[in-house]
Amino acid sequence: MNVLVALSITGTHFKATGDHSTQRMSSDLQQDCEQEGHQPEEMVLEDLLEEYKQLLEQKKALEMRVHKSEERRRALMHILSDLNTVNRKLNDQRKAMIHILADYEQDRRRLARQTERLDNSRRALMHILQDSHQSNLRLENSRKAMIHIMSDRGGTTARAGVTREAGTTCASR
Repeated sequence: MNVLVALSITGTHFKATGDHSTQRMSSDLQQDCEQEGHQPEEMVLEDLLEEYKQLLEQKKALEMRVHKSEERRRALMHILSDLNTVNRKLNDQRKAMIHILADYEQDRRRLARQTERLDNSRRALMHILQDSHQSNLRLENSRKAMIHIMSDRGGTTARAGVTREAGTTCASR
């Protein structure tokens, strides 16, 4: 059940629609005005103007709060966007680091195999050099033995030649 309340204040009509509570508020306001000795229309106008000012202040305060909240929301959205960008960059860097570490591990294994092959080649070369040195020592010993044999034979041959000469000379004598 809607009730139309019309108040006439300096030629302006304020209309309010409501139920029984609106009627009660209107009658309570009129009773308060009569008890205080004011005219209902004057009191209603003053009260309405005061309430209107308060409502404007509240509206302004609420608009400021909404505006500040909107600015905070926008700032938070920018922060979240920046965090998302940073997270993507960090993820890309992490993936790059994983690839770098995998390449490093492959290089390390390749170098380890190469080092092992070089070490084996060095050992083989050392054995070859040792064998060559031993062969050189044997050759030197063989050479010395040949020289010794030749010198012994040469001395024998020289003595034999002297005795042969002596024998021929002796025989010829």
